[in-house]
Amino acid sequence: PDLARVQFLTAIMDFKTAEPRFLRNLVLCPVAAENGPEPELQTTAEMMTTGRASFRELTPPAVDRVVFDNGGGAPVYMHDGEEITGAQQNRIIAASRICLPRSREEIDVVCVEENRWDEIGGFKAGEYSYPGIRSILAQSRNRETDVQQVIWREVDRKITVTKTRSKTSSMHDIFVNLRDEVDRYLEGFESLNHGT
Repeated sequence: PDLARVQFLTAIMDFKTAEPRFLRNLVLCPVAAENGPEPELQTTAEMMTTGRASFRELTPPAVDRVVFDNGGGAPVYMHDGEEITGAQQNRIIAASRICLPRSREEIDVVCVEENRWDEIGGFKAGEYSYPGIRSILAQSRNRETDVQQVIWREVDRKITVTKTRSKTSSMHDIFVNLRDEVDRYLEGFESLNHGT
């Protein structure tokens, strides 16, 4: 699998960023293949929604690791900060990665729901972490830090600032609380799929 991953990553290194697009106060930078067709690459949410991929707890469960089964024929791009909800507790992907087709891998994750360790059904695709959380993930790669404690403090801070009610100190509850505001960003959004 490591050789296959290296070959795939080499193939996609011939990508470039296209002209930025502006949407309210967001800047979107599309990524396109420089030469030839881009490789078929699926998102975690797309694969989970179609049932071609799934996450599950380790046996016994661990806070910082889960198993990802990619049963589909396409590689899956996991983005750092991408949330998976359910199971023992909600988690986020600790670092971006590509999972090869028809593979099973253990994935590093970080908990974003401090006060629950109780099975509530399988994992589902969640939200993408807000910039404060992703910044913590990026900084933690370069220094020794207890990233889990820092993430929990940041989620608690954001819950307070957004006046969110959460029995389990869950990042997901922040997105539920702010759903209308988040949805405003999707109004008028058009696909950027022009080879990107």
